[in-house]
Amino acid sequence: MKPATDGEERARAATGLPGVKGGGAHGKSSGELGRSRQQVKNRLEAGNHTPLPALIERMNRNIKGWANYFSLGYPRAAYRDINAYARQRLTRHLKRRSQRSYRFPSGESAYAFLNRRGLIYL
Repeated sequence: MKPATDGEERARAATGLPGVKGGGAHGKSSGELGRSRQQVKNRLEAGNHTPLPALIERMNRNIKGWANYFSLGYPRAAYRDINAYARQRLTRHLKRRSQRSYRFPSGESAYAFLNRRGLIYL
């Protein structure tokens, strides 16, 4: 089999066929998801004592932006990844934010608490 020419590689990249780096009709790359994770992580750095409503508002703005970006193609996996990562990091941030661990209301999970406080779920 002869090697692909430069023109064939560009045509494959333009159509979004599997095996080509980047997005296209088959979803987004892990690098793009990594950038969204890094933004969430940066919002929740150690020493951040922003009140919870303001923190959730900022996170929602990021999540909405990434939802618009990933909405093309098949976004289910990307949405699931962003949802899980944002909730996991926010829960961990709340528990480690002070010398005393944050306690969610009794009988309520962290997931339900964050939903009630207004964190967007994609």
